[in-house]
Amino acid sequence: MIQLQHVTKFYQTRTGPRYVLKDVSLVIPDRANLAVLGPNGAGKSTFLRMIGGAEMPNSGKIISDVSISWPLGISSGFQGSLSGRSNVLFVCKINGLSLKWCRKVVEDVKMFAELGEYFDMPVASYSSGMRARLSFGLSMAFAFDVYLIDELTSVGDANFRNKAVEAFKELKQRASLIYVSHSLNSLRQTCDSALFLREGNATFYQDIEEGVAAYLKYCADNRKVTPGHKKAAKKVAVGIGLPRSGKKAQKKTARKAGRPTAKKAAKKAAVKVAAKSAGKVVKKAAKKAAAKLARKVARKQAAAAAKRSSESASASKTEANKASPPRKSPKRKVAKGRIAAARKAALRLVSPARRAPAVTRKGI
Repeated sequence: MIQLQHVTKFYQTRTGPRYVLKDVSLVIPDRANLAVLGPNGAGKSTFLRMIGGAEMPNSGKIISDVSISWPLGISSGFQGSLSGRSNVLFVCKINGLSLKWCRKVVEDVKMFAELGEYFDMPVASYSSGMRARLSFGLSMAFAFDVYLIDELTSVGDANFRNKAVEAFKELKQRASLIYVSHSLNSLRQTCDSALFLREGNATFYQDIEEGVAAYLKYCADNRKVTPGHKKAAKKVAVGIGLPRSGKKAQKKTARKAGRPTAKKAAKKAAVKVAAKSAGKVVKKAAKKAAAKLARKVARKQAAAAAKRSSESASASKTEANKASPPRKSPKRKVAKGRIAAARKAALRLVSPARRAPAVTRKGI
């Protein structure tokens, strides 16, 4: 038995908290194969993770007295740098299996997952379908009271899908299933009860057909219909003179008649918006090109003006040089006394060999 007591789960967003469950209390009975229904974003996968213990609620309690598997199809628990074989061995070790049982589980998983040579390659190189098959094969090797399944039969080729269906039939005989899928046919074949999640609420249905009917009715009631669609459908219904007794047939015919008009109006609006946006883009591009051209012309004009000013300055300098000839530097006047002193100093520097021989006079 799995029991939820005043469970609340939400995520903070920019617009405020987004509730998956809001003060929900319910009991999932033993040996119940449960189909989890709900629109996209209702929190079906989050519900499975909370049941399996991978996520905790913001408030409330989830009580169970059975062994629950990890969510099959959500393979985020694998270590990407390890191979598939090493991941399987790691799971066997943390569950306390002996070496003999570890080898048996590894061979069973390899045979069931059909990964071939990828079984000994890093899990980071696997596709999402290969990860799901590895997770499914690993879960089949362990005995749980409740198996959590998230969109698993949609992965792999036809042979693997058939193998998964046969495995589900075997599981139903010895365990319970909590199954999330958008395939109503798969849910009808596998499950006998339903849990319908929407807008933070959860409703349990003992019969799966009642749950499917409530889900389909919710989807039909929340389908977005434009005012133009409604108006066109009403006009067509009045124009063809439908009887008042058949209200369902009248509404159905009106919806069908209004669809082409709505599609045509949507197409015209899309073309108008596209043309308007294209015009804005063209105007913006033209403005940008004009600004670029103006900057280029301004640079050219500034360069030409600078060139003309430099040429006029050089011409005026040349004319000024022609008008006034260069002055001669005045000769320096050197005093005669300085010249004589310089000559004497030069004579002193002459070597003694070149001097004139001195005349000596001997005494008589």
